[in-house]
Amino acid sequence: MSYRVKVLDGAARRLPFADASFDVGLSSLAIHNSEKVEERATAIREMVRVLSPGGHVGIIDIKHDYSALLESAGAQCIRKR
Repeated sequence: MSYRVKVLDGAARRLPFADASFDVGLSSLAIHNSEKVEERATAIREMVRVLSPGGHVGIIDIKHDYSALLESAGAQCIRKR
């Protein structure tokens, strides 16, 4: 089995990608750098927007729990560890 991976970046609160463009979105120790909760919520909404149906988001953070923001953005099957 082979996988095709392409690493791209963009401003978290205004991702320059079309809706449903990605199967996976990842943020590692980045979203908490936005001091305002609304800025973090915008970043989460953008991550969910660009996910294809059935896509996955991984967020690694030491400061905030994003479960409620993910739920309000329409994410399902949220798991915390």
